[in-house]
Amino acid sequence: MSQRLIKVSSKTSVKQLAGSICHSIRQVGDETVLQVIGASSLNQAVKACAIARGMVAPEGLNFSIIPGFVTLQSNGKEVSGMKLILKEIGRAYV
Repeated sequence: MSQRLIKVSSKTSVKQLAGSICHSIRQVGDETVLQVIGASSLNQAVKACAIARGMVAPEGLNFSIIPGFVTLQSNGKEVSGMKLILKEIGRAYV
């Protein structure tokens, strides 16, 4: 299984991020990890996930979001961030 890492900032376009999530979910076996630092970037990521679920649902796809904490390097310092692991949980063949 491959893993795709997407770093999300507070200025990330929600629509573009939702499109990237949809593309990744459609790829069988892909796991997408959204990496965020700060409340604003987490907000953008969660909104994009909600939009993406609505976009893939008519295709019979669904995914779960597994949150977790991660320590990252930013400007030479260690900072706490979050990661959202997106995993496909359903594929209905119609």
